[in-house]
Amino acid sequence: MDKKNFTDYKNRINLVFQFIEENIDQDLTLKTIARIAHFSPFHFHRIFKYITNETLNEYVTRQRIEKSASDLLHQSIPISQVSLKYGFKDSSSYTRAFKKYFQISPSAFKIQNANRFSKNSQVAPDQSAYLCTINNLKKWIKMNGSIEVKEMPRMNLAYVSFIGEQQSASSYQKIIKWATPRGLMNAKSKMITIYRSI
Repeated sequence: MDKKNFTDYKNRINLVFQFIEENIDQDLTLKTIARIAHFSPFHFHRIFKYITNETLNEYVTRQRIEKSASDLLHQSIPISQVSLKYGFKDSSSYTRAFKKYFQISPSAFKIQNANRFSKNSQVAPDQSAYLCTINNLKKWIKMNGSIEVKEMPRMNLAYVSFIGEQQSASSYQKIIKWATPRGLMNAKSKMITIYRSI
């Protein structure tokens, strides 16, 4: 794929990301989403997989699960309500999808983070904030960013390496998926991105 076509396709896929974000609880069929990107369903499926390294269904499910996990951490609402909010037909289908992604059920996830509403505890980090695309991050930096050089205290890290901006979201996905069942995503957790130019 040449650079001009790749840029055009990427811009159309960005429209898709925005539409999915705003309609996460709706029935997001391949036909509906392909229409947003002005592609045939067959062509859109191939382009989306090429650019994101995920099928549309994988991407939508991941977005729903990650956002619902954030709600479980930050809001005191029943799991049945969370499942409906993010477009799952019922609690059992939501639980299956959640467990497949995090290797832990939503109810166990809530119990594991039971101190999230304590007056003495900080709010656990919002996972979805770390799963933004590099393009959105660049826009934010242009509007709000200031550069500081700070010396950080020594800390133990678990990490995933990636090359290229398209791999950033899946790398965060991998580390969160690994850390959550081990009880490492809590109020004291920090997410760090280290960029290296070659």
